[in-house]
Amino acid sequence: MNQHVFQLARTDRRVSMVVIGAGGTGSHVLNGLARLHLALRAFGHPGLQVTAIDPDTVSESNVVRQLFMPHEIGASKATVLIHRLNLLYGLDWNAHQGLASDLGFSRGVKFILGCVDNAAARKQINRLYVRHVTDYWLDFGNRSADGQAVLGYRPAGKNWLPCIADLYPEILVKSKDDDDTPSCSLAESLSRQDLFINPTLANAGLNILWQLLRYGHVTYHGTFVNLQTGRQSPLPVDRAAWLRINPELHIPYTRRKAA
Repeated sequence: MNQHVFQLARTDRRVSMVVIGAGGTGSHVLNGLARLHLALRAFGHPGLQVTAIDPDTVSESNVVRQLFMPHEIGASKATVLIHRLNLLYGLDWNAHQGLASDLGFSRGVKFILGCVDNAAARKQINRLYVRHVTDYWLDFGNRSADGQAVLGYRPAGKNWLPCIADLYPEILVKSKDDDDTPSCSLAESLSRQDLFINPTLANAGLNILWQLLRYGHVTYHGTFVNLQTGRQSPLPVDRAAWLRINPELHIPYTRRKAA
C-alpha cells in the first residue's frame, strides 16, 4: 500500500500552521487543532504554532452553526477563537483580522489549512502554495450536506501529493454556486449548509493531520463526506485514484539514482 511520509527538518520546533477562514469549518478546525496540539505534546512532540486569519466579524446568523456565542456578535472571528483557545489551553497562538495577503508570507509555514468557500479565496491560497510559501495545503470545502478535505504536498518527487486545485482545477474558477453574501438569519444559514457538515468535515480532515504528525505517514490524503447518504470515502495515496478524478493530471515524479 502506498503511503506519504512526513518530512520535517527540525523535530524540536513546533509545526507552523496557518488557518485561513475562521467561520463554518474554520472555527471547528481551530478547536480541533488545540486538542491535536495537546495530544501531540502528551507524546513528547513539540506541538503546533497556529495563526488564524479571517476578515469577518461574528454575526447573529453565525451563532449555533459556527462556534460563536451571542455575546461575541460584532467581534473579529479570528480574534475571538484564538483568544478563547489561548485562555483555555495556555497557548500563544496568533490571530489576524484581515486577508492572508496582508501578512506578506515568507517561506517557513509548514501547513496552510484553507477553510474558505469561494474561488477567489482558493486562488489566493493556491498562489501561496505555488510560491512554496508552504509545503502542505489542506483544503476544506463543502456544499449543503457534502464536502471534502484534501491534503496536497508541493515539493516534487516520490512524496508529492496532488492538492485540491490539481485534482479539481475548476475549483479556482468562480461559479454560480459561489455566494459570498452573508446570511440574514440562522434559518437562512442552515438552509445553505446543514448543521453538522462543518464539524464532520473538520474532524475528517484533522484526522489526516493526526495520522501524519503522530505516526509520520498516511495511506490516504483526502476524504469525501456525504451526510445525506451517510458515506465517507477516502482518497488514497495512489496514482490511479488521482487519474480517475482528473485524467489530465500532471504528476511530477523524480527519483535520484544512488551515487
